[in-house]
Amino acid sequence: MDELAQRAEMQLNVIETAYSIKIQNKEEIVNLLSKRLQDKRQIFLVCTSISSWIAGSNNRGDAVVPINIVMQLIEAASHSS
Repeated sequence: MDELAQRAEMQLNVIETAYSIKIQNKEEIVNLLSKRLQDKRQIFLVCTSISSWIAGSNNRGDAVVPINIVMQLIEAASHSS
């Protein structure tokens, strides 16, 4: 696993712990983030936004983060400098 994938997985693990949830599509999200983003800062931006989405969605137990939301966040992070 490369450094960006490890960072993404670590961030998502923290989110799971913070909200006492299990992200069912975590592996898919990690793959998308590590392939489409260029640095750890972008991973952090997207994962922070995913955390905010989860907080607002009031998920409990198992959660699925919609891939269209993840893609929108990736697009926004890709254009940030």
